[in-house]
Amino acid sequence: SLNGDFYLYCETSGQSLKVANLISSCVDLNNFINPGFVFGYHMYGATMGVFNVDVSADGGTTWTTEFTKSGDQGTDWKEGIIVLNNSYAGQIIQVRMNYTSGSSFTGDCAIDFLRFMESPVAGCMDATACNYNSAATIDDGSCYHLTIATTATNVLCAADSNGTATVSANTSNVTYLWSNGQTSSTISGLAPGTYNCTVIDTFGCTAIDSVTINSPLPISLSAVVVDDTSGTSSGHITLTPSGGVPCATYVQLGTGTNISGAFSLSGAIFYTYYMDHKSAITYQASELSALGLQVGQTLTSIAWEVVSASGQVMNNLSIDITEGSVTTNVYSANYTAVVGWNVMPFTTPVVWNGGDIVVTTCFDNMSYTTYNTWYYTTTTFVSCVYSYQDNAAGSICASGGLFTYTSSNRPNTKFGTNSGGYTYAWSNGDTTEDISGLTAG
Repeated sequence: SLNGDFYLYCETSGQSLKVANLISSCVDLNNFINPGFVFGYHMYGATMGVFNVDVSADGGTTWTTEFTKSGDQGTDWKEGIIVLNNSYAGQIIQVRMNYTSGSSFTGDCAIDFLRFMESPVAGCMDATACNYNSAATIDDGSCYHLTIATTATNVLCAADSNGTATVSANTSNVTYLWSNGQTSSTISGLAPGTYNCTVIDTFGCTAIDSVTINSPLPISLSAVVVDDTSGTSSGHITLTPSGGVPCATYVQLGTGTNISGAFSLSGAIFYTYYMDHKSAITYQASELSALGLQVGQTLTSIAWEVVSASGQVMNNLSIDITEGSVTTNVYSANYTAVVGWNVMPFTTPVVWNGGDIVVTTCFDNMSYTTYNTWYYTTTTFVSCVYSYQDNAAGSICASGGLFTYTSSNRPNTKFGTNSGGYTYAWSNGDTTEDISGLTAG
């Protein structure tokens, strides 16, 4: 309720695409100096319909829509204001609250605290908000604070300049200025270091954050040198490399340009249209082998390519890798998808055993916004199983949870792989770790 008392709502379970009206009695606007109609409304759900407030000055024969909202308006109660003085001064009017329900049960619309009064000044009354209106006498629910989030992709090898950094804001009308002079939301070609980004919105609000691009540790060498004795070519070197992180290569499965939609789930890796989601995606051994993955190679990351991002945080996003009967949790953190390849580095690398790989993703939210979309490729087998839910008593991520839906539309995927051991290039042309038969030099 807006004022802590009762409210009126339209129940949409079994009532799709229906119309409800609440019509006031006649009101004489001569009793007001600057008349206005103020009301509270609540529209939260995936299938909200259309809410109109109409005014009639001829006893209900004709109606003029003076206020309209459609779709999900968030979890908070909001207030609407119709200034009546300009069009209806001195007249006797009626007001009609009109709601047309959406296509499913998640479209209940509520109204509360309806009143005729001297028109207030509507605006944001939060002095800390970007759009604060000092003249406002009633809060219209428009307050917003500029927030930003950053992600980074580190360089692949020491001394490389192939890092990337991305900043995202909770509004689209912003400008970006990075400390290296670039002005887009995503910057690339970065060397290791820290990069600051200043984001400014149309109200002049500023948010600043930084991104650090890291570099793998360099390889270090130790050598045991045995000198040549009297020109007999008896010298040799025993070399021991350590440290370093070999550069990653990528195995990509799927290059399709089909794009997932609201109900074209195609594996649904980051499907935030519902609060909770769980999916299991299969990559067959024959596919992996054909792309050059070797038994014993280490998988270090997985990536999926997002086309449009919802901005919804996926709480406790977990990623598990299953090979046969062995399951390894490789990622667990809150995550917000971004446009482009979303690289998820493994906290526990997995060694490929030569069999099929099943990747299970799951998150468990308390709210939802809209959905992310991603590129997918259709496979010749059922490659994805998944389930989703809202407001369930138990977590969908619980082990042993059943999958409800199937699909052959698999998200395009990249597995990052560790390239393995070291290679050697000696000045005399040898390519082994240790060399012998050396003369002085």
